[in-house]
This record gives sequence, C-alpha cells and structure tokens, in this order.
Amino acid sequence: MSPVHIHLACTATHPEPPADLFDADDLSRAARFVHEKDRATWLRGRAFVRTTLAAALSVSPGTLRFKTLSGKKPTLRRPHAIEFNISHSGDWIALVLGTVPHLGVDVEVHAPDFPALDTAREFFPGQEYDWLLNQPVAQRHASFFHLWTAKEALMKATGLGFALEPGQISLGLGTDAPLSYVSHPVWALHRPAVPAGLSLAVCTPAKERAEIQTHFSA
Repeated sequence: MSPVHIHLACTATHPEPPADLFDADDLSRAARFVHEKDRATWLRGRAFVRTTLAAALSVSPGTLRFKTLSGKKPTLRRPHAIEFNISHSGDWIALVLGTVPHLGVDVEVHAPDFPALDTAREFFPGQEYDWLLNQPVAQRHASFFHLWTAKEALMKATGLGFALEPGQISLGLGTDAPLSYVSHPVWALHRPAVPAGLSLAVCTPAKERAEIQTHFSA
C-alpha cells in the first residue's frame, strides 16, 4: 500500500511567520487581501504548507516555488517525487501529500449561517438532495458538508476543479463507498476522524490502495 499523509491544523494560535519564509508570489497574494485578519490567516496557512512540504522533501521551506495548474490545482515549479493538495476553511488548513498521483482534499468548517439546503438544491442531484432532507434536522447541516467535502475532494483530485460540476458526481450516500462519475474510473474516498464542527474528505484513485496517516497540529 502507498502511504498518504493528511496534515490538519488550526492556524489561529500559530505565531506570525517570518517574512523570509515567503517568496515574492506569496507576498503579492497576501497583499491582495482586503482585511488584515484574512491576510494573516492566509500567511499562517502558507507557512504551514511550506514547512510541512519542506520537511517531507528535506529542503528549506523558503526554497519552495509554487505554480498553479488548470483547475487551480497547486504544484511545485521544480519537479519533486511528491503529490500534494491543499484546502482552507476559516482558520483550518488541510494538506494531503504522498507519492500517490491525483490527490484531492477538502476541509470545511460547519459555518452555522451557511445556506446548506439552498446550495444542495442548486448543486446536488435529486437523490442526494432528497437524502439530505431525510436526515434529522439536527444533523442536516453536518450532512451537507459530509457530501460537499467528498465532491470537492474529487473535483480537486481530477485537476478539473469546478469545471467538473458537483451534480456530475455520484456519491455512495451515507457510506464511505468509492465515488464514481460518468466516463472516469472509480475513486476512493477517505474520511479521517476530525474535531467536531469540521468535515474532511480525501480522494485518491482506488487502484493506488492508499494507506491514510493523519497528523494533527495545534
């Protein structure tokens, strides 16, 4: 089996990272945030990604250079024998990495004011929307994010992003069954245990037989 590492962190308590950890592209992206809190959150998340990837590659964090592929999928400019994917939600960040190709991850904070049912009505196939309506009211909000993270993890694993519409993805409802959608191979869905109020999904090609290892950072 191929090890796949999921690193999950809440960066709210992380110290402000040193400026020399970042390159010009990082600082340019950070400068585009309107609110200082959002800028600081993004920089702490970027520092977490840099230091975690650098440790896995045995390089200095400041030497890493990123680029974005189609579908907004991040990669490194210099070829490395590692695949990774990133997801942010509030102060939380998830980084999945390994030698398995086509990794996708999504983490979502269960924001209480998020219009879950309206979003499901717009983006989910009818059977998934009906499944959501049949969940106990107290669990419906979390159930939406259970479905959404699975869909977005697959969208990111393929590299297509939102060019692959959520409604095209068929889920094994209420289970951790493999995902599938028309004209593509079967994908495996992984759901590591996470703190209450979060949903997390990782998607890998089923044929790769990924062995999931989860790491939490305070």
